Amino acid sequence: VINTGRLSVHTEKVLSQVEQVRTIVAEIEAAQLNYAITGQGEFLKSYSRSLSSLRDHIEELDSLTMNNPVQQNRVRSLNVVLSGSGLFADTLKTLVNNPEAARAISIQFQKDSQINQARNLIAEIQREEGLLRVSRQVNVTQQFYQFAFTFFGLMAAALVFLIILAYTLNQNMKVKALADEKLQRASASIHDLYENAPCGYFSVNTDGIFSDINDTLLKWLGYKREEVVDRLYVTQLLTENTLYDEGFSQFKDQPERNDMEFTMIRKDLAAIPVIVNAKVIANEKGNYTSIRCSLFDNTERKKAEEATRLLNKELEAFSYSVSHDLRAPLRSVNGYAQILMEDYLEKLDGEGKRIINTIISNAKRMGQLIDDLLDFSRVGRKGITKSNVNVDALVKMVMNELLELENGRDIRLDLRSLGSAFADANLIKQVWTNLLSNALKYSRKKEFTSIGVEVIGVEACGCVGTV
Repeated sequence: VINTGRLSVHTEKVLSQVEQVRTIVAEIEAAQLNYAITGQGEFLKSYSRSLSSLRDHIEELDSLTMNNPVQQNRVRSLNVVLSGSGLFADTLKTLVNNPEAARAISIQFQKDSQINQARNLIAEIQREEGLLRVSRQVNVTQQFYQFAFTFFGLMAAALVFLIILAYTLNQNMKVKALADEKLQRASASIHDLYENAPCGYFSVNTDGIFSDINDTLLKWLGYKREEVVDRLYVTQLLTENTLYDEGFSQFKDQPERNDMEFTMIRKDLAAIPVIVNAKVIANEKGNYTSIRCSLFDNTERKKAEEATRLLNKELEAFSYSVSHDLRAPLRSVNGYAQILMEDYLEKLDGEGKRIINTIISNAKRMGQLIDDLLDFSRVGRKGITKSNVNVDALVKMVMNELLELENGRDIRLDLRSLGSAFADANLIKQVWTNLLSNALKYSRKKEFTSIGVEVIGVEACGCVGTV
């Protein structure tokens, strides 16, 4: 039934196309004749449109009759007849430039017997398709009744299945409704989180224009959404001394960048220091389409940095005072103790000599403490310069320096290979100095001291122990 129905539909399409061809041929005849009589150019436009449409319908007929050789031969014969009659010639330019030639073509077109042949072929095609339509309609009716009996026989068996299916679908719909409700709540929650997050979010397109921005950042900047999205360039909200050219413009080569510092300008022209993390979004072909950014207010950090800078100045002044003011009396104490040792050593008994040695030793110890204090104050002010450091050699050097101050002690260093590290040499030296100093300090009462340094765990770290 379905196949016969398709054939019937196909027949109707063929008949429709044939009727279109017949109508268009009549329109072309009328257009040429009207132009030949009146010479008015509007008939040329009608002629041109009809001629173009005629070609399309002939091609469609040829395609539709592909499975019917008899009909296809008639269609192709029709195409040849119409071509021979001058309809398919490129006459539009000739008609425009030479009205007399147009009239001649029109008169010859009316006299040409090929037009009658075309009409006869069109009639034959219509008659053949009409017979096919009648035949197929009879087949459709017969096959329909056969199908109907079979169909209604299956309906009874399918009814129970449909009832069960309807019940199942109803249950599934309820589950789906609950899932949709949860999804909507989750979506609303995510949207609320995006819009009211404690940090700013925005996206820019390939031209650097804002394509999206969340409510948090809008509040920080004092703008409304419609004033920013699809209107402002990101550079319009950044200061002139921004690192935009060194940041955003390099995303094609470095698709993700973090901790970039910028200064943004509020609508009221106030400045806001910010930290931006950004990532390039690309399409399936890998082409750059937009940049998504998260933004954090850096105002408090900048205030803290300024406060730290002022404290560092105070610490520097304090260090200067320690270096000059505390060392002066310490040098006096040490100097007078040395004079006593040199000039009055023979006059002192054992206890006096011990006291003098204690004074000199503590003066040296006080000098070392002052040096340690100055070194510590410089740690926060010095910039970090990283390089490859041979940790084994560094530990040995620090240990040798410390052993010079530990006269008379039996100390052994058990150093296992630590390899190298990428770090600031001065800072890492201070770390090892503190570690090894503590080891020596807390093992001072032992007759024999063994300090072990080795790598433990996955990452390299110093493990100091005393025995």
